[in-house]
Amino acid sequence: MPTRHYQPMSQNPALPSDPLMIRIGRAIGRAQLFGYFEALWPRLVLSASMIGLFLIVSWLGLWPVMPDPVRFALLAVLGLGLIASLVFAARTPRLDRIRARQRVEKCSGLAGHPLAALEDAPFERNNPDGSALWLAHQASMAGQIGRLSGGLPTPRTQVLDRWALRAPVLLLLVVAFFVAGPQRLERIEQAFLASAGEPAIPVRIDLWATPPAYTGRAPRSLISAGDPSFPLAETAITLPVGSALTLRASDASGLAAQLEPMDGSAPIHLEGEEHSAGTTLETQLDGDGVLMITIGRDRLTLPLITIADSPPQIEFAQAVEANLAGAMLLAYTASDDYGLTGAHGEMAPADERFADAVHVVEPPRLALTLPASRSGGLVETSRDLSAHPCAGLAVDLTLIARDGAGQEG
Repeated sequence: MPTRHYQPMSQNPALPSDPLMIRIGRAIGRAQLFGYFEALWPRLVLSASMIGLFLIVSWLGLWPVMPDPVRFALLAVLGLGLIASLVFAARTPRLDRIRARQRVEKCSGLAGHPLAALEDAPFERNNPDGSALWLAHQASMAGQIGRLSGGLPTPRTQVLDRWALRAPVLLLLVVAFFVAGPQRLERIEQAFLASAGEPAIPVRIDLWATPPAYTGRAPRSLISAGDPSFPLAETAITLPVGSALTLRASDASGLAAQLEPMDGSAPIHLEGEEHSAGTTLETQLDGDGVLMITIGRDRLTLPLITIADSPPQIEFAQAVEANLAGAMLLAYTASDDYGLTGAHGEMAPADERFADAVHVVEPPRLALTLPASRSGGLVETSRDLSAHPCAGLAVDLTLIARDGAGQEG
């Protein structure tokens, strides 16, 4: 049997129809793309695993507890691994046309390699009988071609990950994501910061303010943190004047706190004592100031604005009258920002001749009823003053209200 030689179809003058060749070319192109993706995907998973391991260590907060040599060595291993995996991915081989054509034939269910027949040509073209036979063969092969498919991409990640290590990496990454919370970026930055040696802050620090009892307000927590980083306060905190500041830290190593008044006076250092639960520092806030808390190299700045206690107010709601029984009718309003604790009226003779008179017995005060509401309101009451030493005289009546701080108005 004589040996048959073939040449590429580009040299064959008798080509099948152009639409069919366009379909074949598109199918082979898809097969090449899918084949390249299948080869590239496992290598990208390897690169993603390097990044995932770095994020897991960062978000779990493991960098600060590592000695610097170990930390930098692990960073170098992860960095080199990432670079090597990216280079490995960049060198992913592309699927050649012959293998892509074979893939199309296999996925399309074509027997006898019709696509190869359409792209081949007899080496000897001068034989009319042989050329006619070859064209008939190509026509037969073209008639077998129906719908062409390059198949779907099937990444075989197990080729580079036989032990399925990507699964626990992904699971740990999700867990670490929620563990880090809002500090994800800060924990990533810790991988590249020099270690401070010993921990710079206590395990836990709490700061709260206790308003004066007369305000009726509950203690207010200002800081409650066990995290080794301090935020910088951007807005001032308002507190009643006279509030007691209490700072408690579980470890006093490197702890310092002082209150710098905004009026320019000397700073006030918080003083306290050590006990089994840690160290407690206290001071009283008598004016606007900035609280500076320093632990090691970390510092927290808290602007504190005091709310002054206003004196109580009391005034007549209408003119004083007398009822049919001769009792005095009083209507007045009284109020205070934190609440009234008492009110009374004082009488003095309106006639100046009695201004310097010496009382044998001090005239009794006129006890007044407080409003039903703690903050104040209108009060209407009556008083029988027939037994008062000034009964029958014209007098000046002064209403006086008193608050929890001892202020009168």
